Amino acid sequence: MPLTVKIIALLVVSGCVVTGQALLAIIARRISWPLRVDNVLEASAFSPLFYTCVFVYTLGVVLYALLLRFFPIAQVNITLMVLMITMTLGYNHLLGQPLTTLQWGGAAVAAIGLIALNSQA
Repeated sequence: MPLTVKIIALLVVSGCVVTGQALLAIIARRISWPLRVDNVLEASAFSPLFYTCVFVYTLGVVLYALLLRFFPIAQVNITLMVLMITMTLGYNHLLGQPLTTLQWGGAAVAAIGLIALNSQA
């Protein structure tokens, strides 16, 4: 598999997973407490957002399986983790969920550590 295809596939997989998580967070916030069947169904099964979430996650899993067919699991997972950390930080900003300085530092340390684990020194 050419490097360009691998990079695009990794970006799409991580984008699908993080987008699915962001959509799930939006859906979860629409459910009012105490939990009732009608509230859960209204926020999920009757919502187009829910089906978009299911589609995005499914696409991500299928592409992830394809990546695992051609590349070692450690290489795929470590790269995906770095991309997902980056995309999660972006979604935090878009969803209006600010991070503290300590959390930003933790994300940077995690990303640097994952990059170091992926290096071939």
